[in-house]
Amino acid sequence: MKKRTAFILSVCFIQGLAAQQASRPLKPGPEHQVMLEWCGEWAYSGRTQETPVGPATQFTGKMTGRPVLNGFAVEFLHEYYGGGPGGDRFAHEMGWYDPAAKRYSFLFVTDAGVIEKGATVPGNPAKWEADCLRGDKAYKSRGADTYAPDGKSFTRKIDLSVDGTKWLPFFEAKYTRVDATQGTSNAQELIRLEKEAWNAATKLDMGTMDRVLADDFIGIYDSAPDDPIWTKSFLFASLKSGRYVMTSIDYDDLRVRVDGVAAAITGVSRTKETFEGKDISGQFRFTSTWIKGPTGWRCVGDHAVRISVPSDSGKPGVPATVKDTSDEQELIRLQHEWLRAETKRGDVRHFMADEYSLVTSEGTVITKAQMVNFVASDDFPFTSMTAEDLKVQVYGNTAVVKGLIKWSDKSHKTGQFLFTDTWLKRDGRWQCVATHESGAKGTTADNGSTPSI
Repeated sequence: MKKRTAFILSVCFIQGLAAQQASRPLKPGPEHQVMLEWCGEWAYSGRTQETPVGPATQFTGKMTGRPVLNGFAVEFLHEYYGGGPGGDRFAHEMGWYDPAAKRYSFLFVTDAGVIEKGATVPGNPAKWEADCLRGDKAYKSRGADTYAPDGKSFTRKIDLSVDGTKWLPFFEAKYTRVDATQGTSNAQELIRLEKEAWNAATKLDMGTMDRVLADDFIGIYDSAPDDPIWTKSFLFASLKSGRYVMTSIDYDDLRVRVDGVAAAITGVSRTKETFEGKDISGQFRFTSTWIKGPTGWRCVGDHAVRISVPSDSGKPGVPATVKDTSDEQELIRLQHEWLRAETKRGDVRHFMADEYSLVTSEGTVITKAQMVNFVASDDFPFTSMTAEDLKVQVYGNTAVVKGLIKWSDKSHKTGQFLFTDTWLKRDGRWQCVATHESGAKGTTADNGSTPSI
């Protein structure tokens, strides 16, 4: 009876303490503010020495840190270009302040199965020790980060020990903080060029349009009453002849993703325009793809779908004219393989970059996680999908694939839609970062519209 009474009193005390904490939530203190100095994006390069746990390697990559959990912890994502110290490609790290031990604890896990758990003592240099597992090999590590006086770079050195007594040099790398203003200036420049190009269309300023749009520019517009695929020459000829007239255009919800010399802009545009005298004005969700060359940023592709009205676009795309190069053939292979994996409801994660987004024919934006879950769910409707009329444009480590997908679903309905995929090649592997879809005529869906992937 005494034990039961003590237990009840303990429960009451814990519940009372929890209620008291809920009414007076803790706030991050000065110790947590120190962790903000580690946040942001860092680029790094370095090498490892041969040790009992692995061979010597050279590597480059980036580390991105951000505060989480109301500032009580920080999260780091590591991406190794060409493989990391343990053959890893990606790693996830969590760090937090331990007030009892008065030090900073961390847990580091990679996609190669490396696990490190340890603690850091801040300072310059900041020093830490950790217990590690690399497969079935257990070892210890210790290291130090030495910061430059301006705080914009630091050098990291790590030693390893299998038995905790004999230490071997293992890792040395230099980390440099990425200037956040560079990404901002690129984004601002791209938005300026996007607006400049299409405002020039309202004034028939072909010189400005020619400077901003690449020679192999291709647009896909489901508002076009005839063929939805427009080349640069077709667009220019239609504007000059008066066949196509754009009176005004404005934008909303513009978002820019920049990856080196490649970029994508997504947003909403509102237009007043006619084609062969027919009003095709409206509100559209669009994705434009950009490549940075010797003369600056130029737009290589544009894909827009009407948001408010079911799409009623024209003919399927023109036959592909694909050069027989390894990258183009690899992208075609990946495109077909991706569709087969979806219809088999298999694992499609490796086809998409982590920042992947899909804009559907209805203008809905879907993330990679949502896409993966949808394909694996019972709601996924497609039983077959095939890609036709593929056109591939490769610009170094960036590529744009456009084409037509024909589909059938569980209800024996069939249809088709146009798509534009933007791919990036990282560490020798192509991954899709953005997909834009629009409906095409010929669907036999009951409502006359085309379901989206």
